[in-house]
Amino acid sequence: MKEAGVCGYVAEGGEERMAAFVIPVKAPEDETAFFKELNAWIEKHLGPRKKPSKFFIRNKLPRSGNNKLLRRKLSEEIEIERY
Repeated sequence: MKEAGVCGYVAEGGEERMAAFVIPVKAPEDETAFFKELNAWIEKHLGPRKKPSKFFIRNKLPRSGNNKLLRRKLSEEIEIERY
């Protein structure tokens, strides 16, 4: 994994969930297998409560001028996808 960012969002039922935006070192041949392996790694190393509900592959993540991850922009992407 080259880079990853996580943000919270409110699911349709009103539950708070997490989404992960990842930049893999190389594009996965099989996204389903890639996310399954990533989920297994997260569960093993961080625990099942830390597993994101959604995953998105990106080429780059939004950053501010001082290189901070803009989680608000990631949350906006989830809202746009929903509608």
